[in-house]
Amino acid sequence: RIWTRDYTQDSPIGCCDHMCYEQIYADKKMKLAAMAGIRWVRDDSEWSLAEQRPGEIVMPDGFLYRQSAIDRHGLKLLMILNDHDGCCKEFYWKNDPEIGNPASLEAFARYCRECCRCFGDRVTHFEVWNEFNFIDGRGRTPELYASLVKTAYTAVKDVNPSVRIVAGVTCNFQPDWIRRMLAAGAYDYLDVLSIHPYSLHPEPTGPEYGGFLQKLEFYRDLMKPYGEPKPIWVTEFGWGTYDGSAGIDQDRAAA
Repeated sequence: RIWTRDYTQDSPIGCCDHMCYEQIYADKKMKLAAMAGIRWVRDDSEWSLAEQRPGEIVMPDGFLYRQSAIDRHGLKLLMILNDHDGCCKEFYWKNDPEIGNPASLEAFARYCRECCRCFGDRVTHFEVWNEFNFIDGRGRTPELYASLVKTAYTAVKDVNPSVRIVAGVTCNFQPDWIRRMLAAGAYDYLDVLSIHPYSLHPEPTGPEYGGFLQKLEFYRDLMKPYGEPKPIWVTEFGWGTYDGSAGIDQDRAAA
């Protein structure tokens, strides 16, 4: 759908950052983002940084400083509730396939509730994990991810029913993965479907290359058997700046 209203005060344009790990330039970055017309910032909120002892959650100073910088410049945070095999693996999973066991899901729910409670109305949108489909051979199935989505949704809505859960977060075009996630019950536990449709073509082209808009419509169609299609957010997008067959240099990506 083509945007037809004025988004000057509520721009759909956002940027990703990693202030979760490095806050020294947070205020400067947020000032520049606001000057550029950006209104959303997407950033990790690593579970393992907040729960360094089992059962004890303390919001890191970095999370708090980041939020202050975002608030100061009138931006909004899309908070990613995730972990890169830190405390959740050490304390609750003995191996990755056990991520869905009751103890780990309850621990994840506790973390989600604490994030929602700590930031209150300052954070209204939470994204569940990041590219859970990207790591193969470790038991990370769409069905398992659906259980995380259900857990996060229930946890944050218990604290604040008005917050929104953003889920899917798939790397590249993954219709079968999304189909299985929805079939496992995730449709009823997400408010927004998010995707990461990166271009893997070595020559930069417009977003219409490779049927970008058609892929969005395909995702919408996948949701129709379950009800009204949810909004679709593209929370990562662009050309990969890496050394490889489909990578390009940073100057070309920026252009």
